[in-house]
Amino acid sequence: MSFNSPQQPRPGIPRAHPVTLGYAGPATGRGQPPEPVGNPLLSIWLKPRRTMAWLLYYDPKKWLYLLPCAAILLSVVSNVLGIDKGPRGTAGVLTGGTLLVALGIGATVGLGIGLLIYLIFTSVVKIVCGWFGGTGTIESIRMASSWGMIPSIASSIVSLPGVLIAYVMLSSGITDDKLMTAGITLLAFGIPALVLGIWGIFTMSNTVAEASRFSTAWLGFAAILVSGVLIFAVLFGLIFGLIMLIR
Repeated sequence: MSFNSPQQPRPGIPRAHPVTLGYAGPATGRGQPPEPVGNPLLSIWLKPRRTMAWLLYYDPKKWLYLLPCAAILLSVVSNVLGIDKGPRGTAGVLTGGTLLVALGIGATVGLGIGLLIYLIFTSVVKIVCGWFGGTGTIESIRMASSWGMIPSIASSIVSLPGVLIAYVMLSSGITDDKLMTAGITLLAFGIPALVLGIWGIFTMSNTVAEASRFSTAWLGFAAILVSGVLIFAVLFGLIFGLIMLIR
């Protein structure tokens, strides 16, 4: 499939779609189609607002759920390997078919829970954006969240080799030398992964701002931050209330 920007909205997208031809965010200009961006997987890194405008105008459902699913599955692999601990912290208790079963169960459960969290988070972001004067639809907010997390997905991809190397290294036993080498390996892969994760905050702030038609990405960042705080507060309240009931 070519990523080159078409001159007209893709066939099959209704002209009355609230996000396509009706979209006119800050990066497009009122009544003007978005400028071509080439490959959106590349342009999203440095031109997130223009890329988001192009996607919302021409292809408002492109990889809408594929991207969060990829992020969830990468997280599942890292977490399963990370919690597979044996005596004295050695890795590799799960081997062969057992490890595959653990990964399969983790992927199935992780996808279910992860997608639920994704839907809840994007719904809260939509509400908060409305408080700030945003006019984006829930579909556009979810699209912005999915594409805005591409640097975070890249972060998981970069960190995964380090996790795998450390896992294999410690699977046969643990020594001070192995522990130090594994730590250096994780650090070597972890630093660039951290940078990519931070950059993901920048891209998602911009994509959410564009989907909400904010004039500045700072409002997008504020909406994401407030949404996270609200979700944390609700979860904390539920857990605290449950603990008090049990007591």
